[in-house]
Parts: sequence; C-alpha cells; structure tokens
Amino acid sequence: MKEKRTRILVAAAILFFLAAIVFAAGQQEGAAEKPKSIAVYMPGLLGAGNAMLEMAKAGAEKAEAETGVNLKLIEGGYDWSTYEPSLKQLSATGEYDAIMCFTAGFPGIIQTVAAEFPNQKYMLVDAVVDCGDQAYSVQFNSAEMAFLAGVFAACVTTSDMAKANPEKKIGMTAGMIYPEMTDLLKPGYENGAHWIDPGVENVFTVTDSWTDPLIGKEIGINMYKVDVDIIFMISSTTDLGTIEAGEQQGYYCISVNTNMNSTSPGVVLTGVTKAYDQVVYQTIKAAAEGTLKYGAQDTFGIKDGLVGYTPDDPLYLKYVPKDIQDKMKEAYEGLKKGKIDPLNP
Repeated sequence: MKEKRTRILVAAAILFFLAAIVFAAGQQEGAAEKPKSIAVYMPGLLGAGNAMLEMAKAGAEKAEAETGVNLKLIEGGYDWSTYEPSLKQLSATGEYDAIMCFTAGFPGIIQTVAAEFPNQKYMLVDAVVDCGDQAYSVQFNSAEMAFLAGVFAACVTTSDMAKANPEKKIGMTAGMIYPEMTDLLKPGYENGAHWIDPGVENVFTVTDSWTDPLIGKEIGINMYKVDVDIIFMISSTTDLGTIEAGEQQGYYCISVNTNMNSTSPGVVLTGVTKAYDQVVYQTIKAAAEGTLKYGAQDTFGIKDGLVGYTPDDPLYLKYVPKDIQDKMKEAYEGLKKGKIDPLNP
C-alpha cells in the first residue's frame, strides 16, 4: 500500500511539473505573439500631392500585412510648429514600441523629445538623428541622387531641345536650408552638372515653404527670366507651382524623390527617386520582428537599388533624346560601380 501511494505521489508530481512547463511555455508563446505597436508620424497630408508620403504609407501597410504589427498612421499636417508637441503627446501615451518620423526636419525634434522619454524608441527615415540606442536612422545617398539630377540638367541646358536656350544655366529650388541640402544635395547637383560641362551655372533659390505652389510658381517665373531652362525642384508641394510656371513659360523640370513625369508630360522630364516604400517596409518589418538595431545609422544608394531615376518610364523615353538617355546610363553605372564620387567626381 505504501509503495502504491508513493507511485501515485510521484506520478502526480510529474504531472504537476509537466503542467507547469506547458503553462510557462504558453505564457511565453503568448508574450512572443503579442504584436508590436508602431506609430508612423507623417509630415503632411495623404492625398495632397505628396508622393513620398503615399509611398511611405504603402510600405508601412505592407509591413503591417506581413507581420501583424499594430500600425497607426498619423497625418501631421504642414505646420512644423506642431510636430514637436505632437511627438511628445505620442511618446507620453506609452502605447507605441516605436514611432517613425521622416526627413531632415525631425532630428532636432526627436532629440528633444527622446530626452524627456528615455524608454521610447524612434525610427527616422531620410535623415540621421543621434540619440544613442533610442533611435534608428536610415537615409538615402542624396549626393548620388542629386548628381544624377545635375547630369541630366546639364545635358538638357547644353542641348538643342525645344525649350533649351543658348545660356548654360540650370536652376534648383529648396524648401529650406538644412545640412543635407548644403552638404550633399546642392554640391551633388552642381558636381553632376560640371561632370558634363564645367561652364554650367546653377541658380539656387530657397522657397521658404514646402506647401505654397504660388511661391513655387513665382520662383519658376523669376528663374526663367534669368535664362534658366531646367529646374531641379526640392520643395514638396510648392513644386506644383514651379511645374505650372514651366508649362506656361516654357522650361523643363526635374522632380525629387518620386517620378512625377505624368504630372506634366514634356515639362517634367525625369525624377531622381528614393525607394521610400521599400525602406519604410524593411524598417517597420525589422522593428516588428525585434531585429531592428536601434542606435545604428544606415545609408542606402544606387548599389542597393534604392536610389535611381526613370530610365524605363514611357514619357522619359518619349521626350528625352537618346544621347541624353545614354549619358544618364553612363553616370548611373559609374556611381553604381563606385567609379564616380558624387562629391568629388
């Protein structure tokens, strides 16, 4: 009897032990399966002509569909003074494992807010922020992108295309002055132009607005008056006015970040592009899966397939002469293979 009772007690102990293991495993599995929550704070409005934001949305939603991450898309509008308090409010909720922001206007904002919320993680796309392991940054090789734009602009202004004038003048607009503009975009653009012809002059203008097409139109007209025949536009929706002036006055345009050729065929001849959708997708996916390296700063460019232009676009093939297409391919391959340094060609 005593031996039987002992066997029963041992069996009961084993069953209890196994049940405890199963319960603990279930608890761990449940914890592992809990999806992360990520807020994507967009500087602008969806559906308002900002193709960059539309691409970011597509990439975020693709990551959501594949990983099951709880995704919150937030349209921040165009009032920059509201971005910092809005980011503080998001951080204060404690609801999000990470908050994603965009562009060169956000490094200072993230640094300020991160100092108040040391447990909050941030992800910055298309710019770099330094706040230790609280943030991950991923940027595109803007110098390569601008170099391609400069090559194209110089080819056009020195060509016999219908709207090209005898002067070797190209234009560039910027929504504001910031380090990426002064250190990478402007010199990259001018170096690309001088790679074609050292005598090409760049007329550079700051619009002081990302959202005012009327200002963009006025600046475009003024550039045309001083013999600029092609403009590289980096002013977000302000660029829509520059394109309109190009249609009316008779000059060409180059878009930034996305392909806008169809916006005004024959006026917008090409766009130098960034694969926002792919980078946003990859970043959110890594964050959702717990593999994102916070504290790291990555840069992707032509060799990664994430910076480029529009060589296969039907409108590009229709309106851009073959010799210019060939020169663009040469520049692109030179950058891709590392034979051309966009900041020291």
